[in-house]
Amino acid sequence: MTEQNAGRVSLRGVSKVYADGTRAVDKVNLEIEPGEFVIMVGPSGCGKSTSLRMLAGLEEISEGEIVLDGEVINDLGPGDRDIAMVFQDYALYPHMTVEQNIGFALKLAKVPKDERKKMVHEAARVLELTDLLHRKPGRLSGGQRQRVAMGRAIVRRPKLFLLDEPLSNLDAKLRVQMRGEISEIQNRLGITTFYVTHDQVEAMTMADRVAVIDRGVLQQFAAPQEIFERPANMFVAAFTGSPAMNLLEGKLQSRHSKTVLTVGSSEVELPAEYLSRNPRIRTYLEETIAVGIRPKDLQLTGQAPEPHLLGFKGELESVEMLGFETVVYLGVDATPARSAAATRTDEEEIGSRLSSGAAARLAARVEADAKPKVGEGATLAVDIEKLRFFDLSDGLAIYG
Repeated sequence: MTEQNAGRVSLRGVSKVYADGTRAVDKVNLEIEPGEFVIMVGPSGCGKSTSLRMLAGLEEISEGEIVLDGEVINDLGPGDRDIAMVFQDYALYPHMTVEQNIGFALKLAKVPKDERKKMVHEAARVLELTDLLHRKPGRLSGGQRQRVAMGRAIVRRPKLFLLDEPLSNLDAKLRVQMRGEISEIQNRLGITTFYVTHDQVEAMTMADRVAVIDRGVLQQFAAPQEIFERPANMFVAAFTGSPAMNLLEGKLQSRHSKTVLTVGSSEVELPAEYLSRNPRIRTYLEETIAVGIRPKDLQLTGQAPEPHLLGFKGELESVEMLGFETVVYLGVDATPARSAAATRTDEEEIGSRLSSGAAARLAARVEADAKPKVGEGATLAVDIEKLRFFDLSDGLAIYG
């Protein structure tokens, strides 16, 4: 198949407000470049599927506008938007062959039979479905049905390709395989793609840029690595990563002309050169803030940490041997951090990662050959350069 006339998509202050006043989507702004693969991710009920349905024309927009290649498409029906969509349940016609399913939209558009056949066979070649063209969906595997659904969409050569949780019905092994296949196909064809999922692993491994949404509000829109390394707020920090970022309450104090960070019974000095590179931290002296630590940045050690490391002593509460790595959970005497901006919904959706309590436990990813045992005392340490700080009043990250 040839390169697509990839579309530029703009969502400008787009909202969806239902009759009872519920704001399912609240003033979302997104600029999607031609040929870009964007994934919107968030917990259940966050507004991601509603956003996709508004793009598709299946849901009316309450506020704002959607622009496709310079044209406002708010009032255009789904069939007039030059958009193709793959649904969660694939929606294949069981009585039709693979060839007939892929070519059905072309037939409705009255594309000549010979041209239609050529386009279908080219799509089948790209999706490795050529040998299955005469089968019906009932004789296909889940992954094959997924590719047929994609073929039916891309054969139309749309400006915009929409995918609504397309891998949720597949088993774990097939999901991993299909992640790679979808990414490869999208990259090869250059179709502008908007994909929604609740699975942050899908988002982080497949997308050019990730849009994290919560309660209808866009939290961050950036490349996957930036989302992971520099989360915009505590929600993004807690939602991304597996295990998620550890969030603990900490206090910055000035002692004898030195700046000391205290987290529970653990403390470390923040040197002058560190503070000069991170001047905003000084504005939080004598205040309680949230300290974020990625599990991959914690080192399991049996000795006292070096001066530039923040160390935590405790008892190993759980050990998960995964073969390629080991995940340990250390009970510490610090307090889990929870932003004043967090809601009950946050706690229910992402569990204790944002919950408050009297004690905390740290998750750490350590080497596979580590042999920790539950009940043992241990020390976890992190370099201060790996720490992330958040304002507890609004949950926003403290950078610069």
